[in-house]
Amino acid sequence: YRTRNVDSPRMKVTMEMLGWGPDYAEALAALGHPEWYPARIIRETKINFTVIAKGKGDHEVVLCGKVWHDAVSDADLPTVGDWVAVDPGQGKDLPVIRAMLPRRNRFSRKAPGRSCAEQVIGANVDMVVVITDAESDYNPRRIERYLTLIRKSGATPVVLVNKADTAPEADMQRAVEEIRALGCSEVYPIVARWRKGYPQYLRRVPKGRTITVVGSSGVGKSTFLNLISGGLQPDSGIIDQGETLRIGYYSQRGINFKPGQTVLECVQDIADVVKASDGHAVSATTYLNRFLFPHETFNKRVDILSGGEQRRLY
Repeated sequence: YRTRNVDSPRMKVTMEMLGWGPDYAEALAALGHPEWYPARIIRETKINFTVIAKGKGDHEVVLCGKVWHDAVSDADLPTVGDWVAVDPGQGKDLPVIRAMLPRRNRFSRKAPGRSCAEQVIGANVDMVVVITDAESDYNPRRIERYLTLIRKSGATPVVLVNKADTAPEADMQRAVEEIRALGCSEVYPIVARWRKGYPQYLRRVPKGRTITVVGSSGVGKSTFLNLISGGLQPDSGIIDQGETLRIGYYSQRGINFKPGQTVLECVQDIADVVKASDGHAVSATTYLNRFLFPHETFNKRVDILSGGEQRRLY
């Protein structure tokens, strides 16, 4: 998300607010194609990308074969956060990514499984916010690995210890002190669903800075982002944001579920029996098991799932 203080209640999103700068402008001009326009990737799927560009809003684009074939590894392919040069195309054809502009950095990790390949989480990242809690999710070694990856990327680490309303005060204090001992000075206890304890550090983030939020499933990442963006109201208290503060937030979820719908009902809306990729017909419950939804989650309301679980179900 981006924050900016403005003099007028109305604010138009500019390229600079998205992180555009002179170095990117020079790289684009060097390509020698004035008809190509710059855009930033905000969503990635297996077949296309969603970008945002000046005067065009967010829209879908596809990747040209040359960029694909020139990539030495998957880590060299465009990902969320990258600036790209887009050919507007002609007629009804989708615009095409013709080139990637040089990255300032990339925040990445080892790909899951036994592979040693690099998996890029985000490109051109200025700050990485790690969200954890002081109870079931708390794992100092995992946080230490996060901090190592963040520092390697050149981004600034911030750790938010969520659920300060339910964790014992002693456990919360111990977690904060242990994380600070790992070399991270920006550590804050918060209650995401109350919007309580949000650090002043986040409130003074300059325009044009990019923040990546990471953490385990169910720890409060979606709640944190939805409260910041105004998409969710706090369980307690009110949000006093000030007349001149405007937040631009771009969601990549694109998920819509029926109010009150359960996990099982969501799949049964499509079919009671689902044809799997191997050609065999399986029941809706078996299909859910394949996507790591145990039986006890079948009657759980979709709207109380974590953001990651909702994405997996979608």
